[in-house]
Amino acid sequence: MPAETFHFKAFSVDQSGAAMKVGSDGCVFGAWVGVNACETILDLGTGNGYLGLMALQRASKTCRLIGVEIEPGAAKQTLNNYTASKFSAQTQLIPGRFQDQEEGRQGLEKVDLILSNPPFYRGKPRSSVEARNLARHDDSLTMTDILRGAAQLLKPGGRLATVWPIDRELEWMGLAKGFGFTPTRWTRTSPMKGEEALRVMSELTLDVTSDCTPIKAPETLTLERWKSSDHEPAYRALLTPYFRNWHG
Repeated sequence: MPAETFHFKAFSVDQSGAAMKVGSDGCVFGAWVGVNACETILDLGTGNGYLGLMALQRASKTCRLIGVEIEPGAAKQTLNNYTASKFSAQTQLIPGRFQDQEEGRQGLEKVDLILSNPPFYRGKPRSSVEARNLARHDDSLTMTDILRGAAQLLKPGGRLATVWPIDRELEWMGLAKGFGFTPTRWTRTSPMKGEEALRVMSELTLDVTSDCTPIKAPETLTLERWKSSDHEPAYRALLTPYFRNWHG
């Protein structure tokens, strides 16, 4: 890691009185996202900004980060975290709906990478706190919304990286193909050795060129062994650049 990179500090967000903390799924995804040759990264549904900042830490010194967030409390926290980071000059926050940010409609330029830990629950019990529902349920941002917007905003050969529950994997991959995306990275994660995968991280490339090799089958990543905090080496290696201290 370059000497100037920072160790990630886990933020929490207070949205309408509801604390929304950083989880292991998000941290794994933020460290997993590829940032090679990125001049501009767009963090969709940025929440409190940590995913984009994790990616920006590994990108070039000239890379810029644009966060898009619909929920006012989260947008405020994102702006605070952007401003407090050492990368503040490279960041920009756009409050509002992603659907309104399609290239040309709000003057947003084409980008190299869109990353998102989107609201991915559908048909699940809902919270009494609307901010939590915006963050977790896909009423306001569907898979089709993400793919349609990404197809408009990405440069040719640009990448869309997302994380979904495993039960929506086939739906996501099928829809993505219809919008001209091809999977070029694909990893399923399980919380513990011997347990089934719960999440799937994918990187989709728009308008695949000869430089891109489609991937046909997913890799796997296990976070822990049998006992709590007994981390798998691959998981520890992925997150070590961001964590000051490990337990266990």
